[in-house]
Amino acid sequence: MYQIDLPLIAPDASVANAIQLMTKNARSAVVVALAGKPRVVDVDMVLHAHRIGGHLKIGRVAPRDVTIALGAKLSADKVMTDQKAQGMVLDRMDDARAIYALTAIGRRRAIILTRHEGFANMLLKATMLYRCKANGDHVWTAAELWQPGNKCRSDLSATELVRV
Repeated sequence: MYQIDLPLIAPDASVANAIQLMTKNARSAVVVALAGKPRVVDVDMVLHAHRIGGHLKIGRVAPRDVTIALGAKLSADKVMTDQKAQGMVLDRMDDARAIYALTAIGRRRAIILTRHEGFANMLLKATMLYRCKANGDHVWTAAELWQPGNKCRSDLSATELVRV
């Protein structure tokens, strides 16, 4: 089990705002603050929604993976240092088929626990994003660009690195 922090975004914010937050915070996901049902939405789902929906609200984007909320009694520190608490959380995650567990929400950040190291590593590293010069709704990861020349997959236009 691994503890990480992710940027927090309101459900009525745009998908474009989620891209900005991920870039600014050097993360590959955001936590959508839905009452009682938090969501970790990863970069792939955010970019897909941006390309097909343009100005879609992030609260309408379905996450790829399940996130559970642990509540105030189970802080990340408690779970990470108490073997019994960790076992209980792992059981709750398994029962819900979740790979993320939300432990705390601040004003701009959320603390989550991941089921395995691979999930933590995937979210902790910023993904380089490229925007199509012809259509700003086309945003891609480096691996998705058409080669040679780092071209937009939709229309083969030139792209530029997304910067904050």
